[in-house]
Amino acid sequence: MSGTSALRLELRPSRALAAALAAAHVLAGACLVLVVPGAAGIALATLAAGLGAATAWERGLLRGRHAVRSIELQADGHASVDFAGGGSVPAVSGGARAGRYWVILELQQRSRRHLLVTGDMLDPAPFRQLRLWARWGRPPAAAAAPLDA
Repeated sequence: MSGTSALRLELRPSRALAAALAAAHVLAGACLVLVVPGAAGIALATLAAGLGAATAWERGLLRGRHAVRSIELQADGHASVDFAGGGSVPAVSGGARAGRYWVILELQQRSRRHLLVTGDMLDPAPFRQLRLWARWGRPPAAAAAPLDA
């Protein structure tokens, strides 16, 4: 996005998020083995584990073309998300939620997609700025202002 006072937040991989995503899929696979008898259950569990690995790779470790690389917050309250493949998508205004350790952004795409940003994907100060943007709809004025060198 263009603008004079934009705050660009470069994301880094989250091993904790990747592990949680993979573990959730492995547990889902274990449930499938218990519910679906025989080879079909094992095949479904294997597919669930594979999906977990792919999800952890792209969403947690930020690898792949569709992985998010950065978030840009504009002073006017607009935000966009940049992908590794070169694309950029605006975030839905008012579609963000924030907790102490996470922020969820709703992205404007044909399919409904959300981005989960965990606290370990950013340094504490930029993560706080993202949380404030998610709660109030605009970055803090001090964060958007250029820093004196």
